[in-house]
Amino acid sequence: MTKNECGKTRKTADPYEVWTGANGFEWRVLKKYQNTENEAKNPHARWFCAVKSNFTYGEFELGDVYVSDVRENGIQNVDSMHLEDINWDPNAETFRLRVKDELGYLETEQRLI
Repeated sequence: MTKNECGKTRKTADPYEVWTGANGFEWRVLKKYQNTENEAKNPHARWFCAVKSNFTYGEFELGDVYVSDVRENGIQNVDSMHLEDINWDPNAETFRLRVKDELGYLETEQRLI
C-alpha cells in the first residue's frame, strides 16, 4: 500500500490539485483522506476542498466533497499535475501526456480542442 502523499492540509493558494468545471466551478484539493488505491475502492471517498463557482459570488467555500463528484463534473488542470513528459506535435490533433501520481506513471492521449 502506498503512502497518502496528500494527507496534510494545505492553504487555498497552494493546493495539491486544481479541477475546473461548468458554471465557473473550481475545486482546489487541500487534503485527501485516502491514498489513490483506497479511493478507487471507496464510492464515498472524499477530499477537503476550497470550492468556488458562479453561485459563491467569487469566494471560496471550504468543505468535504465526494471524489466522484469532482471527477465526473470537472477536468484536472494540467498546471496542477506532476508532468514528467509531454510529447506534442503542433500539427497533430492529439498529444501524449505522461503524468506521475501516487501509483506511478499514467500515460494518456489528449485531444486538442
